[in-house]
Amino acid sequence: MNVPIACGGAPVFPGHFMVGDQDGMMATPAHLEDEISQGCAKMEDFDDFVLEEVIFGAPVIFLHPCTTHENMRKFEVWKTKRQEKWNRVSNRCR
Repeated sequence: MNVPIACGGAPVFPGHFMVGDQDGMMATPAHLEDEISQGCAKMEDFDDFVLEEVIFGAPVIFLHPCTTHENMRKFEVWKTKRQEKWNRVSNRCR
C-alpha cells in the first residue's frame, strides 16, 4: 500500500486528505487541508444562506452567485445571527 492511485480519473497520493458530500469527492494535498477546509466551510455557509433566502421567497438571481453588495451584507448579518444562536445553544448545553 501507500502508493498513488487514480480515483475517478484523478490522482490520489499518499498523504492526501479526502473530503466528500452528496455532490462528489475531492482529494487534496495535506499541506492545503486548512485552507481548503476553511474555504469549503464558507461555501457551505453561503449555500445555507441562499437556501433559506429562496425558501422565504427571494429570487436566486443576484443571490447565487452573489453579485450585489446588498446580498453580501445580508449574508454577513445572517452569519452573525446564526453564530449568536449557536452560542446561546452551546451555553445552555454546558
